[in-house]
This record gives sequence, structure tokens and C-alpha cells, in this order.
Amino acid sequence: KYDLILVPRLTRADASHQFVDVSSALCVGKGGRVRGIEARAEVAYELTVRDGRGRTIAHVTANGTGHATAGALGCLVEPASGPLGRAFDEAQTAALMSLFARASSSPEVVAYLRAEQERKSEPAGLTLRVRFDDGRSILPNSQLDAGEEADLVLTVTNQGRGAGYGVALTLSSD
Repeated sequence: KYDLILVPRLTRADASHQFVDVSSALCVGKGGRVRGIEARAEVAYELTVRDGRGRTIAHVTANGTGHATAGALGCLVEPASGPLGRAFDEAQTAALMSLFARASSSPEVVAYLRAEQERKSEPAGLTLRVRFDDGRSILPNSQLDAGEEADLVLTVTNQGRGAGYGVALTLSSD
């Protein structure tokens, strides 16, 4: 069982780049000038925060932008996807950082986590009921007669408001 379920979704991913002279294999622009590549990217994410039962607690969105350039040398050894990839990575990182910051400071998420912490910190009220059952014996009479075998039935019940963590039952004989 989970306390929180995070469901991110990429809602937009745009990237573009510019060459001065796209047809030139050497990235040479007009007038013989050597030019580079400039790339820009923008992404948008939305995040649905759900409780352990799948109920929506909050819905947040965030955007991120990225920018990368490659000079003349970079243009010769790096395809346009290099600056585009770096710009996209930068945009995605910025968007995700913003998304999780917004989610963790969302009033709905903060209230839910506070309530969960309180619920888990409340004491457990464990009770133990022990009985035997001689219903499979030859003469069942709710008494453990000499030489008779019976089932030992243990029932642990939590009547408190908090969960019982680390509960262990140890049986031993005299």
C-alpha cells in the first residue's frame, strides 16, 4: 500500500533550432561567416497526486524552458540534435523541479500528509483473545479433557485509531 501515488504527464514538448545557412555542411552563413546553432525548448508537465486508494488529492502543472548553442566547431562535430537535446534536457529538468516543488508545497498535499502523519502517530489499541476449540474431538464440550487435542485460537484486534507496527506474537510452553 502506498501513501501517495504520483502520476506525471508530459503535456507539451516544443523545440526549435536555427542555422544561418541550413544547406551548408560547414555551417557557413552568408558572406562566408562561420555561424553556429541556437536551440530552444519548452516543455510542460502536469502531475496528479493521489492517495493510496487512488483518490485525487491535487493536480499541479509546471513549465520549463531551455536554451543551448553550439559554435562553429560544435556545428562541425555535433548535429543539430546535440543543442536541441541539451535545450530539451534543460527544459525538462526545470519543469520537473518546478512540478515537484509545487506539488510538495500544494496546500492539499501538505494537509493530506499532515493528516496521514497524525493518523499514523495515534496509538494502536491491540487486544488479544485466546480460546481453544475442541469441536473436532470425540466429545466436544468446550473443555480440554485429559488426553484430548484441541485448536488454540488467537485473535488480535486493533481497537485504536493508529496502526500497530512491528507486532509480533511469541508462544512458549512452561
